[in-house]
Amino acid sequence: MREAYRGQFNPVGIEENWPDYEGPNLMPNPGNRRRRGRPRTRRRQMEMDRREPAEREPPMQRRCSLCRQTGHRRGASIIMAARRQHINPGPENMSLLTQQQNHISERIWNGDDSRELRSRRSCAVDDGLPPPCIVPYLIQAGFYGVSRVGHFEYVRPLIRALVERWRPETHTFHFPQGECTITLQDVALQLGLPCSDFVVTGTEKHNYRELCIELLGIELPQQRQTRKGQRLSMSWLKSHFQYVPDYNSPEAYKQRYTRQYILHLLGGYFIPEKTSTDCCLMYLPLLRDFAECGQYSWGSAVLGTLYRELCKAANPETEEIAGCLSLLHVWAWDRFPKLAPPRPPPCDPLAHIYQPLPPLAAR
Repeated sequence: MREAYRGQFNPVGIEENWPDYEGPNLMPNPGNRRRRGRPRTRRRQMEMDRREPAEREPPMQRRCSLCRQTGHRRGASIIMAARRQHINPGPENMSLLTQQQNHISERIWNGDDSRELRSRRSCAVDDGLPPPCIVPYLIQAGFYGVSRVGHFEYVRPLIRALVERWRPETHTFHFPQGECTITLQDVALQLGLPCSDFVVTGTEKHNYRELCIELLGIELPQQRQTRKGQRLSMSWLKSHFQYVPDYNSPEAYKQRYTRQYILHLLGGYFIPEKTSTDCCLMYLPLLRDFAECGQYSWGSAVLGTLYRELCKAANPETEEIAGCLSLLHVWAWDRFPKLAPPRPPPCDPLAHIYQPLPPLAAR
């Protein structure tokens, strides 16, 4: 220990008394400063370090400890059991509403709300503005008003809520305030379709190959002759009418373009089927004479199709709904204004040229 403290020890004095330094000026390298976060490794990755991505197992569905069903927990079962004890969901008189056991409201009341109802639609016209040169033919055929409605996005919660209130026995919506339904007057005011005169009916015994050549000017390929229900792909039909006519176009082409335009409206917008890609050629013979076409009750056909699809969708096993859901939306927005979304005023450049004015759904 004596050897450790034998040397001379000079304490450091005050910094003001230090001699001036005449050596090189040393500065730290800023590149050696440690960055934020976890330091990155410099080791090169070898083949043994590469791992194959593991397959994720599907998440396990939890089951209720009371009813042993998936989709809800124990608390929901307790609440539903308390409701069934103190609240009668109805109907009070089963002699009228005889399909309650097979209705979607019965399943929802029992705690099963897992169905997702998909809507089917293939929009025929994106902006709702047909070529001005075919507007006189549309007015004559009764489809001018409905061609101005245009395209808007469907509200799926609204569709589901209305389907849950729909009763197939009475074809009405059951609300807490009473019953109401969509009538032909609503179809005429909202869509502008004719709702009187002749019924939309006919026969399917036609030679569609010759009919398409006569009324559309196109020849069907051989593989489309045996298609069920004589359906025709709308994309294939539209590919043969890529040229939009103008006032200098031949009258024959204007009439053919108008017929395919109406087929797109019927098959993809107002009487769509669940395929949402085909249009039915059984309407084509009714479009031969536009003056005679305007005397058919197209509004009744649209409303009847919507009634049928609502009745099918009321079944809890149904997962898709077709029909004119645009009519369902505009009717609900008109009857329940608080549900309607804010929309800017429509811009109709042809409103001051052709009469009558567009229907309520286009305003």
